[in-house]
Amino acid sequence: MNDAIGGLNHLESFASQARATAAASELRSAESAASEGRGAEAEKALEGLFTKMLVKEMRKGLGEGFFGTGPGADTYAEWFDDHLAEGLAEGGAFDLGPLLEQFRAERVQASNEEGEAAAEEGAETDL
Repeated sequence: MNDAIGGLNHLESFASQARATAAASELRSAESAASEGRGAEAEKALEGLFTKMLVKEMRKGLGEGFFGTGPGADTYAEWFDDHLAEGLAEGGAFDLGPLLEQFRAERVQASNEEGEAAAEEGAETDL
């Protein structure tokens, strides 16, 4: 019996690490898309990741949750979170795209202004 419990604990630990790795991979994908100028793709990836995190945290408030506390309950809960979040993100429930686009545009403008200011300072020191 102890071996079975130890095995389940090991599997739960592995599943937790896999979920963290998947989230990090999604974030890297969004960063890559943003750095390559694919803003819409990056915004969609960030919205999906945000929605998954939000759903997961909201489910924690349920206490025992929909699937109880038995073996595998966390796996089913994670699947539920993923599918619910995917549906919400695809349906535009939070519609973060315009907000992220505005943020990105403001960052680009600020970066351009900083570059212009640095260029002007460099020109003044040459005189």
